[in-house]
Amino acid sequence: MAAAAASSAPMGDMTKLLGDALIPGFGFGLMITMAITVAIAVVGTTLSCMNTAIRISCGMAEDRELPRVMSFMHDRHATPHIALGLLILVTSAIAAIGVRNVVGLTGITLASNFGTFVLYGLTCAWTVVAFKKREDFNILKHGIVPVAGVLTNAAMLAAILCLGIIGGGDSKTEALICLIIAGAWLLVSLVYVAATTVRKTYSMKMVSCMIRPEQLQIVVEALKDEDLVMGMTVTKVKGFGRQKGRADGDPDDGDGRITFVSKLRVDLVVKDWDVPRVMDLVGEGARTDITGNGNVGDGKIFVIDASDAMRIRTGEKGVKAI
Repeated sequence: MAAAAASSAPMGDMTKLLGDALIPGFGFGLMITMAITVAIAVVGTTLSCMNTAIRISCGMAEDRELPRVMSFMHDRHATPHIALGLLILVTSAIAAIGVRNVVGLTGITLASNFGTFVLYGLTCAWTVVAFKKREDFNILKHGIVPVAGVLTNAAMLAAILCLGIIGGGDSKTEALICLIIAGAWLLVSLVYVAATTVRKTYSMKMVSCMIRPEQLQIVVEALKDEDLVMGMTVTKVKGFGRQKGRADGDPDDGDGRITFVSKLRVDLVVKDWDVPRVMDLVGEGARTDITGNGNVGDGKIFVIDASDAMRIRTGEKGVKAI
């Protein structure tokens, strides 16, 4: 046992000792079986992590928590190909470093597992937060199970930390590699989140909406209910889109005639943070099809950078002026 504790492969040696203790001569076969199982698990975990990372990265990019380019979908296959390509590059770069020696590879694998435990633990915590005030809250599905998940993932993280503190030989080195990678990734994430938070908190966007006149009050009420707008400018305009002003069902006579349709232009300046929700609410309020699909002529929404603003009466500038 003392030799196994100082071994460079303590799990393998412990498995061999356990097997020999149960059935003499069985230890080596058990160790090889465990090693093959772990290799398969590593491949499966890697693929699972990549699939999970792609979905999460794409979703975060759609919410503008990551660069929007990562949310672009392939025209033919409807897959987030940009996010997939970036993750393949990152994974390949890490793998190229890891394959140089077993210790480095194991450390990188531990780092991957460390990140997975953090992600799954946070997902469990978010489940509790998201469902606790909803009518469909279930104490088992949204309470007991997620809390158990948080505790289990926390225990796994603690095990990796303990391995780095009290482990011996290569095990300690592998755990330290894992913690260095995880710490560096955390630092980069915190810097990115801090930078984007400042930018979204103190930057502004002008949301310009072309909608049907009869939908104006619905849009205004939807925005007012969520306190997303302190004011707006409404202008009567005329224009046309892809249908050249023709309504649904109108035949195309082939003469290329364009009809200018009366619309309302609604302009409002909001914080960068609020743009996605404002677009969602305006879109929902401006659609005239009760199925949610919309009709031809329901309008368009444009988002424009608003570099600065000033309240004339007080001289306040930036987000304080809106």
